Amino acid sequence: MNKLQSQFKIRKATYEDIGILSVFSLAVIKEGDGISVPSEHVKPGIEAVLKDETKGFYLVASQQDNLDPIGCLMITFEWSDVNNGFYWWIQSVYVDPTLRRMGVYSALHKHVVNLAKSSKNVSRIKLYVHETNTRAQTTYRTMGMNEAPHKIFEFYL
Repeated sequence: MNKLQSQFKIRKATYEDIGILSVFSLAVIKEGDGISVPSEHVKPGIEAVLKDETKGFYLVASQQDNLDPIGCLMITFEWSDVNNGFYWWIQSVYVDPTLRRMGVYSALHKHVVNLAKSSKNVSRIKLYVHETNTRAQTTYRTMGMNEAPHKIFEFYL
């Protein structure tokens, strides 16, 4: 572990983190999509994950000398019949803007990789990133991730 990463503590989020996770989620929406939504819009979805780990889990990062969260991400699961294992999807990535490029995401990412490696049935870690978010893409490449040849299609209900 390098010096920058050792200054961060990574832990699983608990229900007590719902307020800060909501703040972070709203910031992700604002930064990524340029829209503002009320906090009551995101809280039920965060609460659902915190209450039911079959949906996923959140990790939060804090500085070693201050336990206030400064970043987070969420992991959700997708079963792959071809690989007979789960894909872990990294979602809802947020790092305090004043601490970006300081190793916070790197610490979160390495924690996810270690958790996935210790699990017997995780075959891949995936994420999606907006095509215009080149800074994040650079970070993900630095972490050893490769651009997948797939495009994502969606259908809104």
